[in-house]
Amino acid sequence: MTSPYYTTKCLYPIFIHFLLQQVYSSVKIPIIGVGGIACADDVIEFMSVGATAVQVGSQNLRDTCACRDIINELPQKMDKYGIKTLGGIIGRSHL
Repeated sequence: MTSPYYTTKCLYPIFIHFLLQQVYSSVKIPIIGVGGIACADDVIEFMSVGATAVQVGSQNLRDTCACRDIINELPQKMDKYGIKTLGGIIGRSHL
């Protein structure tokens, strides 16, 4: 049986490209990023291309503590990248 994590992770670049090229520039409503989010870096990447929130799905099947770990990891990653607030990075790759 194929893990759903691997299925969504291989589609991750497509989701990012679609969000970056199509959705963010076309709508003025909040965007929820989904598909392959497994760590804090993924959250930051999705928000940078325009997601206002993210959904962690299949990763929860692999690791029941995934959401907790991502939340705990975010402050360190934000410090590493010089991010003061997550809201401040939404769509920054479009600037």
